[in-house]
Amino acid sequence: MTKILFVDSVDDSITERRHRILASDPRLAAYELHYFYAAVLTPEQEAVVAAGVAPDLKLVQEELANRLDSEIKSIEPQFVLLHTGFVFRRFPSAFFRVFAQLKEKHPTCRFGIQPRKGLSIDPASFHQTDEVIKLQHLVFRDILNLVSRGRGGRGLISNALRGRLWYGEPNAISNAIGYAMHNSRSADAVIRVYDEAGRMPGTRPSFVYARS
Repeated sequence: MTKILFVDSVDDSITERRHRILASDPRLAAYELHYFYAAVLTPEQEAVVAAGVAPDLKLVQEELANRLDSEIKSIEPQFVLLHTGFVFRRFPSAFFRVFAQLKEKHPTCRFGIQPRKGLSIDPASFHQTDEVIKLQHLVFRDILNLVSRGRGGRGLISNALRGRLWYGEPNAISNAIGYAMHNSRSADAVIRVYDEAGRMPGTRPSFVYARS
């Protein structure tokens, strides 16, 4: 079975939600999915992330390279896909250098990255063959951007994000803030709260702005 190793920022509820979406999608039924986290959070940092705020953290390039190298050796994946979350956006140069090193060290493995508007993909760090591009689009565009709409939810709308996202679960607001933190770029995200009838409560619209 073909193995995919996903490199995520941190292990939190937003990342776990993405993993559940991937694991349940029949288009990935032929793949064995594995996950690696670029930053290991302390309990204090986990509490900050749970509150919808990006924690203050450091990323040691050599440590990241060694941990990811060990994971690749252990799992022996055919593909390694990098999710460009908030840790990547804080330390892009470190990720590019690590992936360039591992790409050379593991020639049978194919390295891909989540496409983003304005992101220049370094061919020294990532493969951009038809096979890799097709898998990137399947995972990051076709699967992870499929979000259902409905009333009585929390909509997350931003020029930095693709379309509108709706959350209707009990912790919808915190999930919307977390998604903005992980997926928006330099612009603010706008979170609008609606009641069960699909109206924004109060005499005027209520907005919450969350900068990632």
